[in-house]
Parts: sequence; C-alpha cells; structure tokens
Amino acid sequence: MGIGSLLWLQKVWYAPYHNEKFHFFDDAGEWLQMDKAGHVFTAYQASRILGNYYENSGIKHPFLWSSGITLGYLTAIEVMDGFSSGWGFSKTDFWCNILGTIPATLTEYEFLKGVKFKFSYVPHSKLYRQKPALLGSNFAERVLKDYNNQAYWFSIPFFPGNGIHKVICISLGYGADGMLSGHPVAGDGRARNFYLSFDINPNALPIRKKIWKKLFGVFNVLKLPFPAVGINKNGMFFTIR
Repeated sequence: MGIGSLLWLQKVWYAPYHNEKFHFFDDAGEWLQMDKAGHVFTAYQASRILGNYYENSGIKHPFLWSSGITLGYLTAIEVMDGFSSGWGFSKTDFWCNILGTIPATLTEYEFLKGVKFKFSYVPHSKLYRQKPALLGSNFAERVLKDYNNQAYWFSIPFFPGNGIHKVICISLGYGADGMLSGHPVAGDGRARNFYLSFDINPNALPIRKKIWKKLFGVFNVLKLPFPAVGINKNGMFFTIR
C-alpha cells in the first residue's frame, strides 16, 4: 500500500513538474511554522494509528515499529520532493517528521497514554476569501491549507491515575492568523497565537460498544471545540477553539 501510494503521488502530484537534480529547499520561515506543526501532527497520528494496529496484533514494541515505518514513508516523500522542480528536500520538514514520531513512540509508557497531540479548525478568520487558490476554495481545502484558522494542541489529563476523572484534559494550543502568504509582507498583521483550553480523552470514557468507541475515537485526532483563552503580540483574548 505504501509503495502504491508513492507511485500514485508520482503520477498525480509530481506529474506537472519535471524532474531535476536532487536539491534542497529552505521553507523554515514560512507561515509562522504552521505547516511545520502539520508535519509533526501527521507523523504523530500516522505512528499512533499504525502502532495501535500493531499493538492489537501482538507485535512487540508496536509504536517503535510504527514510528520507524512512518518516518521511512515520509522521508521517501521528502526525497521525491528533492527531485521535483516544484519543491525540494526540506531539512526542516524532515526534522519535524522525526519530532512527530517521538510522542507516539513514548506512548508505550503507560503514564503517557493519556497525552494526545490534536488538531482543530474553526473558521474565525475570513482571509481565505481574498486568496481562495492559496488558502482553499472550499471547506475541505481550507482545513488543509488555511493556516489562519488551524490550531495544534497537546491535551494532558487534568487528574492523574485511572478512571472517569481522566476524561478531563487541559489543552495547550498553538496557531497563527493574519497571513495571506508564506512570508511576511508589510501590514499583513500576522501573529502567533497561544491557547489554553479544555478537552477530553475519549479513551477514558466508560464506553463498551465498538460503534460508539469508534465515533468518539475521532477526538483522539480532533480537539473538542471549547472556549479558550488566547494570547498573542496584541494581548489576551477569548475565543472558541
């Protein structure tokens, strides 16, 4: 499946660009690093989901295996970028991919199983209307491309130990807004946002039916929308995230 998806990417994603000599591409300063947070998140979730499958299959050190396989797959994509005239091998993306596999590997330790790395998209900003080709022309595209309304979260159980009280989490988030391009332009008002909010750990809910477990399992990936306190260079504010 992995090789097949890489062949599909070669045909669909890279086809409009010609191949050239392997080269590097420095995009570390773009989008206030929101795209880099996306790399960390993708690597983490892929490692976590694959690791859960391996764990249920009885494989020893399942998350170590899943992290290695995930990193290998994502590195292959970076190498393909390196031969494309449209992009290049991003060292920053590569290190972010490594960083993303670390939390998944550490979930083998029981006391860290409740800690989750999550994503949210709440369209407060309407800047995407000014550049739909860049920030997304429909909702599905904007979830992936509209960095002004994305946020990434670490949700940590508020109470230690086991039981229903582990459902409640404190959530620390990072986002950005005011961006109409990757790099700063005069007067664009871009700002880094830091958030404090609440969230849930769906795995701690006393649910037995598989269908409900799967439905609530989406909150292992997505943060539950909830009031949040935010702070940026302009001061403190309140929002729903």
